[in-house]
Amino acid sequence: RRSQEAAEGQLVGRLTRRETEILQAMADGLSTGAIAAKLGVSPATLRTHVQNVLTKLRVHSKVEALALAIRHGKVTPGR
Repeated sequence: RRSQEAAEGQLVGRLTRRETEILQAMADGLSTGAIAAKLGVSPATLRTHVQNVLTKLRVHSKVEALALAIRHGKVTPGR
């Protein structure tokens, strides 16, 4: 279990500032459209960023990505 947590921590640590910003916005409850508008990117670009996050974290959903980022202190739920 400890080695799995360490491996997850390394994956979370590889997220870029932008990817972390997107995860935090998701944790804050913003919609995809609201996140795209806030960051000044198109919804298609946002989807690409989200897909990159899922790939980097080796998860299959935004919920899994958020849970992992929260568990490792990368984002704070409901700020």
